[in-house]
Amino acid sequence: MKRFILVLSTVGVMAAAAPAVQAKDGTSYSAALLSNYIFRGLTQTKDGLALQGTAEMAKGDLTLGGFASNVDDAGASAVEVDLYGSYSFGKVAVGGIYYYYTGSNLKAVTEINVSGSISDVDLKASYNPDSANTYTYVEAAYKMGLSKGLNLNLHGGVNSAKTATTTDFLVGVSGEFKKFDWAVAVTNETNAGSKAFASVSKSF
Repeated sequence: MKRFILVLSTVGVMAAAAPAVQAKDGTSYSAALLSNYIFRGLTQTKDGLALQGTAEMAKGDLTLGGFASNVDDAGASAVEVDLYGSYSFGKVAVGGIYYYYTGSNLKAVTEINVSGSISDVDLKASYNPDSANTYTYVEAAYKMGLSKGLNLNLHGGVNSAKTATTTDFLVGVSGEFKKFDWAVAVTNETNAGSKAFASVSKSF
């Protein structure tokens, strides 16, 4: 499940309606290979490999995009397809994302979101209005440049649902090598514990 164009860019763990940063006009594409697809601290591939692709179009303050990745549904292979969009009002963006799963019994999910930034910290709040599974996820992400082209990536989130409240956080580093983006990170989630993963991606 995606999208808040992660300060972790290559990790495909958060893409979607970008924060308050306006995207450049035009169409862009990216492909990524991950050792584990982790979303909000939880593996979506049963700790297995993930192949992901993103296509995005931006025009003025409007951004529309799609994302696809293999996922694991109780041991069976499936494909997650996300459709997302956002509109920027200055430093604040309002958007939505639709998570759909093919070849799976997983239920489609719709989220509405609002995002912005304070200094170098990106903030986002997502809400699922489904009365049977209402939840709110609030997250913050920070990216800091280190020496020799390396970046430090930090992310934290709180998921508030009807039955429980959980937290997750991520610490990682990323960089570029021969026009490929790479990232390694460690995540921790209240119930899932800690996991480490790596990714490599290419933008077109």
